[in-house]
Amino acid sequence: MQDTRLRPAASQLPRRNLSASGPAIVAMGLALLTGLILGQLTLVGGRSFEQRPTRLTEGTRTGLEFYDAIETYLTTGRTGDLRALVHPEFVDHIDGHPEAPGVEMFLRTLDELRPFVGSEGLTATSLTSSGNLVRFSVEMPKADAVILGLPIAQTEDSVHIEILRIADGGIAERWSDLHLPVAVTSLASITWNPQTATQVVPAIERITMLRGSTMTLRYGTAHIVLVESGSLTVIGTPRGAASNLPEFPPDAAAIADAEPVVGLPGSAVLAAGSSPYTIVNDGPAVARALLIRIAGYAPSTDQPTFGTLGASQDDVGVQIETLSASNALPNHKGDWTIEIGRATLAPGTTIPVHGVAGSELILVEEGALDAKLGPCGGRCIRTDAGAGAIAVEQTTLQVGQGISASDGATSAYEVASAIPATLLIVTVAPAQE
Repeated sequence: MQDTRLRPAASQLPRRNLSASGPAIVAMGLALLTGLILGQLTLVGGRSFEQRPTRLTEGTRTGLEFYDAIETYLTTGRTGDLRALVHPEFVDHIDGHPEAPGVEMFLRTLDELRPFVGSEGLTATSLTSSGNLVRFSVEMPKADAVILGLPIAQTEDSVHIEILRIADGGIAERWSDLHLPVAVTSLASITWNPQTATQVVPAIERITMLRGSTMTLRYGTAHIVLVESGSLTVIGTPRGAASNLPEFPPDAAAIADAEPVVGLPGSAVLAAGSSPYTIVNDGPAVARALLIRIAGYAPSTDQPTFGTLGASQDDVGVQIETLSASNALPNHKGDWTIEIGRATLAPGTTIPVHGVAGSELILVEEGALDAKLGPCGGRCIRTDAGAGAIAVEQTTLQVGQGISASDGATSAYEVASAIPATLLIVTVAPAQE
């Protein structure tokens, strides 16, 4: 068991190409985030932003070094240059998001940016400066992006404005009006090599467990438990403590001897291997979790049946809701890559036509999504109110509905609502060698 847990610039403007707080500060930040023209902003004390660039100021140099350090992190993953330039009391402000203090949260923001930075990288251009404030234009050329195993189409370059506050030779604050076409939160990323003859049958379920309840996972299955609320203990029964049957009743002694892993909200636990597993809610309240099934029990002499593999359906105090499910995948020798996360797509954002290797499963949590599926026979399944049915070639998914497409199918998606669409996405695919 494993615990997983910008180019409108004249040639004379200083610029860098990148591959891959007092009342005045508050007024400036608020003006940016509410869309005011910063060149017209008058700061406290009567000072105004310079309307044209002059010499390369020390603050501008520091800002350009900051964007160079961002380049280094995005292309190599090294954080040393960035940490050296970021002030210990650094605070990041992005339009529409809560302020984020500290370099660690800033690094996580850059991780979200990484998929949208193509080979041309970013271009940072110094526009104006005033005292310890420097204003930059940052351009991101459109590039092919892959998030959670799915491609994202960008139709135009992205240009946004950023303001840096310099203090003690470092970047103390950043304001940005950056809007990515997709905001991604990765919940789990796993490479997994199943046992011989394991049948990969992905599904997304949600479990609700009353206090004191216990549920069983069938022998030989593989699941990822993503705790949403409450706490759950996942126990791998020691080898030999239970028979090799799809349903097993592990005795109390076996559970007591097993090494438990406690899952708290936001944590992910992988339960995979030759031993059976038990999930226990021994906390003080009702617990909820996403149960991502990767593989189900598949006797060598029988063909697996859709919807019958995975968790026991008979445990007292446990409710299981199927959100999206796939049919069985062809056998594959070697590793599988599993990506699980949430993505919020801006209105009009598209996931272009692509072939599916493995399975992709999507649950609509907010907004609406148009799905356009190629001829895929029984390889595309639509889930509504817990029931799965073969999906038609064009369908619109509303909140609470799921879709899956599996090996050999083609699919494309587009946000079908005037508000962003938030999707829970699971992709399971043979690992690239």
